[in-house]
Amino acid sequence: MSAGLFEESEILVAHIPVLSSILEDLKKIKFGEGSAYRSLLRTENGAKLFQFVLSIENLSNLKLPAELQKVAVQNGDKFQSIINDIDYLCHWLILSETQLKIFHSQVPFFDIRWSLPATSRICMIFNFYVKSIVALQSIYKDIIFCWICYKFSGKNPTTICQIDWIEKVIICLKTGPMNFITQQLSFLKQQFSNLLTLLSPIFTQMFGLHTSFDWSLISSDSEFDTKHQKSTLPSSTLLILQQLTLFRDTVFCYSVVFPESFEDNIQFSDLLSRMLCDCPVIHLTTSNTMSISEFFRTSPDAPILNESILVMAQESFNKSNSSNLIRLNILISLFCDFEEKIELDQNIIALKTDEILALLGIAYYELMSCLNKNMDDPAILSIISHINKMLNHYETYSKEIQRIFLYSIVTIDVPYLDDLLRLFGRSNSSSEKQMILLIKEINQAISTLDLEKFDKGVRYDFYPLYVTHGRMIHYSLTKLSGGSSYLSPILEHLLTIRRHLELCENPVKKVCNVCPLEILTPFLPRIRKLFSSSNISELPSISECIAFFKYIPVSDGSIECFKSICDEYLNKTLNSLLDVISPRSKHVQISKQSVLLSAFQPNVFIPYSATNDTNDIESRISSYSMESSYMNKIVKSISFAKKLPELLQYGEFKVNLQMKFVSTFFPQVCSTLVNNTSTPAHTNKAILYAIQYFKQIFEINDIPFESTILSALRSSSQLQSGGTLNVQNNVFNGSSFNMTSQFLSYVIEELEKFLAGEFLNSRYESIGRCFVGKSETNKNYEHIFGIQPFTTIIQLFGPTAGIKIDSILLKHVLNSLTNLYKIYQKNSKTLTLIEFNFYNNDGVQLDQILNDDYRKAADYLLNLGLSLVLRDILTDAITSNNENVVPGLTNVILAAQNRCGDKMKNEEYVFLEAICPSHSNHYLQEGLKGTCSTNVNPIQFFFFLGLLLANDKWEFKFDPMNDTFSHNLHLIPYVIDKIIHLSAILFPGSEQKQIDDGIKVFFKAAGAIAKEKKKGATKQHYSSFVIFIDHFPQASKSFSYDVIGNDFPYSVIRSSYKDIQ
Repeated sequence: MSAGLFEESEILVAHIPVLSSILEDLKKIKFGEGSAYRSLLRTENGAKLFQFVLSIENLSNLKLPAELQKVAVQNGDKFQSIINDIDYLCHWLILSETQLKIFHSQVPFFDIRWSLPATSRICMIFNFYVKSIVALQSIYKDIIFCWICYKFSGKNPTTICQIDWIEKVIICLKTGPMNFITQQLSFLKQQFSNLLTLLSPIFTQMFGLHTSFDWSLISSDSEFDTKHQKSTLPSSTLLILQQLTLFRDTVFCYSVVFPESFEDNIQFSDLLSRMLCDCPVIHLTTSNTMSISEFFRTSPDAPILNESILVMAQESFNKSNSSNLIRLNILISLFCDFEEKIELDQNIIALKTDEILALLGIAYYELMSCLNKNMDDPAILSIISHINKMLNHYETYSKEIQRIFLYSIVTIDVPYLDDLLRLFGRSNSSSEKQMILLIKEINQAISTLDLEKFDKGVRYDFYPLYVTHGRMIHYSLTKLSGGSSYLSPILEHLLTIRRHLELCENPVKKVCNVCPLEILTPFLPRIRKLFSSSNISELPSISECIAFFKYIPVSDGSIECFKSICDEYLNKTLNSLLDVISPRSKHVQISKQSVLLSAFQPNVFIPYSATNDTNDIESRISSYSMESSYMNKIVKSISFAKKLPELLQYGEFKVNLQMKFVSTFFPQVCSTLVNNTSTPAHTNKAILYAIQYFKQIFEINDIPFESTILSALRSSSQLQSGGTLNVQNNVFNGSSFNMTSQFLSYVIEELEKFLAGEFLNSRYESIGRCFVGKSETNKNYEHIFGIQPFTTIIQLFGPTAGIKIDSILLKHVLNSLTNLYKIYQKNSKTLTLIEFNFYNNDGVQLDQILNDDYRKAADYLLNLGLSLVLRDILTDAITSNNENVVPGLTNVILAAQNRCGDKMKNEEYVFLEAICPSHSNHYLQEGLKGTCSTNVNPIQFFFFLGLLLANDKWEFKFDPMNDTFSHNLHLIPYVIDKIIHLSAILFPGSEQKQIDDGIKVFFKAAGAIAKEKKKGATKQHYSSFVIFIDHFPQASKSFSYDVIGNDFPYSVIRSSYKDIQ
């Protein structure tokens, strides 16, 4: 047998991960910032020595100037570790070169079936030989500097390798590393050319935008390979795909060493073009990468490659990632299919292991390609999640997989090998006879495997068998006639047995070798950025997202990345959930539809109408995609919130994500509902959707939803801490109050602005009992100032919210009445004279009343009507809510009021005001003390009110479509009616006859003003004023047509309506 040949390859391959770490340490640590080397370079002598190093062309007869030799003597010992690393690398290079030469001399060709273990190891050695030289080239100046210091330190260099070989490698890094590689490995050109010929058909199908690869080969429903139906070994395609990254790197390294092979060979040229277009980046070490196309363009001694290949590759690489995205989506679909099948039958993992390993091999390649290309697509996170899921399946069902393959080896593989030996074991060739004897020994050894012993805890170490099998492969390659060997069927079945033994021994290790996720370590910042830029609807669950961290070595950087991803995921989930109840949410905005407001436009909200316009269709598809993403985001966020793990741990970092979510989410839900600055309808709709979407999240965490939300709403509406009835009594007496609810603060602020003058930009509609914003103002006052918004506010925040609004309105009522009285009393003498002339001459001289005092009084009268209308609307809203909650409560309270009379306490008055505003005038009466007196003549006061209708600022424009007047003058009939009903308070000591006479005088004054208007105003202006007076009997029973008929006959009223129409 070829003792030592396979072992040497195995040992060389085992050293590659260590050497890769050494190369990284050299570049980042030993030659990095803060190292002793960098400190020396900053000194004057160190800088001089470095400049001397740059001029060196040969190390064999080198002599240092005395000044520089002192630097070497003083610092040579500092670089012992670096020299040891260089020595180690050079020693590996010479051993690898020797091994490759032996393989070349003994093995005429590569085989990718029964001799695949040998082929893959030779490829690994070849690849790393090339990669290590390229990696060393980037630090060659530093290496030469340290070598000179070590060589001239005054001590005899002690190295494993010969000094000449080390210096040859070092100097080639400067003069021509590529030429060095080509010279040293030129003997491999034809053999690797044959390997590329084998790989080319599969790679050509796989790579490129328009892939022709048959993906069904690696699906869960793949059929048996008919091409190799007489072999138990999987198809060559599956075997290659399981080591896709290895063979792909082999093609790239071959192009670096032998670029001339791609000049005349169209097949090779097309293959390299496709691969470079797909992703021209390969890993030299774990975190050090190299772009092949850039290498050919920038390296000083790089061999010449066909320029058309490089141009096409660079253009395609920079334009799009379409092919990667296509393959990613296909892989995700295949993974999902396997996962569904595994959920139903876990034995699928063992039965379809070859397909799964091939799938993992492609997925690993795609993952590395996308990360190296800095692709920004959530599918990358999804493929990481699916890879990790599959690895977890192998870990979860590890024992079951081991049992299946152990049973399969003993019951299927061994008997079949016996049959093959009986069929092919009669060879007369001495070399084949030795092979047959060894195969029988192997067969006898594995036939002793026992499933019962395995179940009792016995475990098997098959590594000696792997070594023996490797020796057999090398022997068969050197002694037999290769692929046409008489024993090929047996050799293929032996490789099948070896693969089964690997899965029987450690299935997790097998799949991790195909897809080593620890390679993701240098890409953690990139993965974190992907999390930040991805939509929550495109992400897997948090457990799936971070599960791959168990394969990542623990470090400060990885812990920080883990923590950042957890926080980012939690924030995305919270923001997505809270967006459901935000004012900008489509869910909340749909509330406009429920009240049939003109502001809601269905064709804009959901543009479903048919069209033949191509651009419109494309924009609509985009709109639908956004809506779909929005809905998926909500659904996924709810699902994730319900499944958040209690504890996540990575290294020493621990986080209770569920508790962190609970402590953040629930206060924010309550705060969002309480502190938004939207309309009452929107807030109500937000609560309804909170119930629909969040209730289940609350219940899963054992938090009662309704009581929690209600408590937050009601507590936020407290006037002050405690919110007792005595405190609320002070509010009605003029004390200020503090509100904890931003929403109620917003409503109060809007109410204050509305009462201060913004109401002139609105129109009061008595049928809908709301103030509607005029079209030119672009403000929707109806969303706040109306029966429905007020009802919603009381429903949400309780009676205390009504007290707040009522206290504001009451303050404005008192302010308007007080100022009316003041102006009336100020002008009482003049008013007496005007009244005298009015009775004697039956008319009014407008120039006597068209002054600032009367104009201000008219404004106060209109403001009084506004405040009283809003107060009545609020009363009905509170009463309606009370009756819905406790039917008959209002009648009970009013009955109690009648029984108590004027003997109630302050607390009782507050309670009455909170339950039945406007039914008690206690606070109005208290507020008017000192303002109203028995000296006020009600008849004259009504005459004064009638004169205010002459205000030249009021145009009295009538809108027949809405039955309203400009300036909301249709509120005046309402306010006059309220003054009549409050006459006992406003005119203490007056009799009913005085009030009745005052009403008649009011309309008589209005009639006189109408006559004056008829003289000077347009006919339409006069008609509008007459129609305005006609609205008094319509507004209240306090005004009858008998009263207005003398001054405004029915015939005049009817003709006025005709004039307006």
